[in-house]
Amino acid sequence: MTAHAGHLPTVHEAPPVMIVPMVVLAVLAVISGWFNLTGGFARLMGEEGEAHSIVDGLFGIFTHSPLPWISLIVAGSGIFLAYAMYSRKSISAESIGRTFKPFYVTFSHKYWLDELYEKVIIGGVLLRGLFKGFNFFDSKGVDGAVNGVANGAAGFGGWLRKSQTGQLQLYGLAIAIGILAIIAGVFIFA
Repeated sequence: MTAHAGHLPTVHEAPPVMIVPMVVLAVLAVISGWFNLTGGFARLMGEEGEAHSIVDGLFGIFTHSPLPWISLIVAGSGIFLAYAMYSRKSISAESIGRTFKPFYVTFSHKYWLDELYEKVIIGGVLLRGLFKGFNFFDSKGVDGAVNGVANGAAGFGGWLRKSQTGQLQLYGLAIAIGILAIIAGVFIFA
């Protein structure tokens, strides 16, 4: 769909790269549905299902439970109501909205799930809870550790800088202490 300034959007046909896969899938769905009407799919999968007629395959579901009848009646009523409201215009959509105002408000707000998601889940749980905790851990834990290592290295460098006096006798003493520490370590740990 494209919209021009001040004009309603225009609908364009989908390109073949979208239509062809949908047609192939639709044809395969119809073929697999017809194949299973007589229990053929169950027998193909190795189940010991009983074969039944096409009529039983199409309408057998209506004999086991009242739910298919209820859903069929509700769907048919919705289709008839939409036809009466929008095609024949014998029923006013505004009058239906006024008559069933609580349902209309509930359905038009989509059960307030968007508000629940934005305010409670995103705003409360994620932003003020989880992400705030992550931010605290990042600023105090991770940044604190990195800054602590940097401050320790800077402090050690400052101490090491003070030991660099340029006096050869002090350097010789440091080398002698280091050699004695190595010898002591070899005798103690070997």
